[in-house]
Amino acid sequence: MLRGFRWFTVLASLMVLAACQGEKSADRSSSASSSVQPSKDFTQVIAKVGDVEITQGYFDKRYDQLSEAERKVFSGEGWKDRFLDQIIEETVLYKKALDEHLDQDPTVQTQLDIVRRQVLRKAYTDQLAASSEPDEQTVKAYYENNKEEFKTLPRVIASHISCKEKSKIERAYSGLKAGQAWDAVADKYNEDPNTQATHGMIGWINPDGFVMGVGIHTDFNKIAFSLGYQDYSKPVLINGRWEIIRAGSKVEGKIPPLDEVKPRVVERLRSVVRRRDYKRAVQKLEQEYSVQRFGKYKKVAADTAEDLYKRASEINDAQTKIDYYNQIADNFPDSELADESLFTAGFIYSEQLHQPNFAFQEFNRLITKYPDSKYVEDAKWMLKNMGKSGLENTGGSSAEEIQKQIQSQKGK
Repeated sequence: MLRGFRWFTVLASLMVLAACQGEKSADRSSSASSSVQPSKDFTQVIAKVGDVEITQGYFDKRYDQLSEAERKVFSGEGWKDRFLDQIIEETVLYKKALDEHLDQDPTVQTQLDIVRRQVLRKAYTDQLAASSEPDEQTVKAYYENNKEEFKTLPRVIASHISCKEKSKIERAYSGLKAGQAWDAVADKYNEDPNTQATHGMIGWINPDGFVMGVGIHTDFNKIAFSLGYQDYSKPVLINGRWEIIRAGSKVEGKIPPLDEVKPRVVERLRSVVRRRDYKRAVQKLEQEYSVQRFGKYKKVAADTAEDLYKRASEINDAQTKIDYYNQIADNFPDSELADESLFTAGFIYSEQLHQPNFAFQEFNRLITKYPDSKYVEDAKWMLKNMGKSGLENTGGSSAEEIQKQIQSQKGK
């Protein structure tokens, strides 16, 4: 039989419900019996454990919750019987645990509380994520600043005649110059087994991509892209073999319009936006429910943006720094440090953590919210040069030091 945390989670969740219902009833024995009944769905009853009906609908829902690994266990001939056996076994043990009042054991109650919190937390975060999507302005800004990311590469249909001996390739070349058809010459002289059946045709290639039968060799690609339609080259030595290269149809690379790549942009930004919205929701809920910490866990309240900025400067952990900078931007948006904080957070994401999507979010927020900031032009430069900026990954850099680095790179 399958054992694992998933089964415990489902079982424990049912026990939480049973315990809650049991508290409402003075008759402990009767409440235990009624509380284990799966939700009524009016589908066919396929088994009973005492007064507990196990329906086809319940069976299907439980199967849908299995992981891929668990489904491999319950597969093959007779898997439905084995899965039902698992549910029955679970149910009888569950009923016996209630009869023995194990749900009242302090350790078990703690475990049930933990599982209940996990289930409800996930339910709420899933609900939050479902409504958290990048807005149109953010999508457009990301596209405008990262167009090259979506550019389609140029491509050309390439053919070749490949020979080991120079004398043989020269005979092939002479035949072509004499007006013989490409297919006939390729069939006679081409020694590449990958393209002998296709009259030497390799297929579509990109400027710097892999070429079947040749490998990666930029000279081959450059020659193919330099030729006109159905033109061929002189014999050239590439990777120890003599090649005559011919070009076919050619398609230029292009940057597709936003409408074509919008789903890809949204997908790139979705995790960033959800993380941002999650953090904001947690901060708001902490205020709503008046969170307090006591004793050694008590946090010193940050009364000003300066307090948070000072803390950020004293922390070595990159993500913690960013969290402080975001608190400044969120809680003190009118502070003189707000734009600087967003700029520095973007730099850390880009150059230290190498997370360009998160860096974009910080830089774009700066540009949108503080268009007159002295950091805007450098933020725009960062957006265009992330991953190739040449900046030092110094974790303790201040905004002014980062600007100096950027100015130095601009001057090169």
